[in-house]
Amino acid sequence: MKKITTLLLVIFFLSCLGCSNNVGVSGKITFPDGTPLTVGTVAFTNSAGFFARASIQPDGSYRIGRIKDGDGIPKGTYTIYILDADLIEKPASPTDTPRYIPQVNKKYLSEATSGLSCDVKGKTLFNFQVEQP
Repeated sequence: MKKITTLLLVIFFLSCLGCSNNVGVSGKITFPDGTPLTVGTVAFTNSAGFFARASIQPDGSYRIGRIKDGDGIPKGTYTIYILDADLIEKPASPTDTPRYIPQVNKKYLSEATSGLSCDVKGKTLFNFQVEQP
């Protein structure tokens, strides 16, 4: 009987490998005129300290993930903010320092000031509108 119970437990755990409670979350980040934010990273965090991110694509779209873009996040309420949303102006010469040109208002660079949030309940599309500097 002990062997059968052990075998059933092994089968159960093996069948759950790869199981995930993560939810697919994607969307688009645009400016008020409808043009997309074309650079940067969108970050999702919650009160438990969970952090996930996604690269913002040239069309403004993103697919959130904990380990990699698109692998999803657990259900819950998240604060959203933007990272690395700068265009880099190449220097005139190799000895010059590149110039970083911010693409979003600085309030979106922090979870404390972004004003962006969402409640993830299932596979969801969240579009966000941000302001330019």
